[in-house]
Amino acid sequence: MAAYLGVHRNTVSDWWQQYKELGETALYQQQRGRTVGAGRTLNQEQEK
Repeated sequence: MAAYLGVHRNTVSDWWQQYKELGETALYQQQRGRTVGAGRTLNQEQEK
């Protein structure tokens, strides 16, 4: 299954455990990554 999905087998195991604990709500993907503008070093005035 992991090879089919292109993920590590531990990831599939984690998903299965979450599914057993939380049910279908565990299957919905959460938003990932930084928020827009995070990590900027210049403020808006300096960018202008």
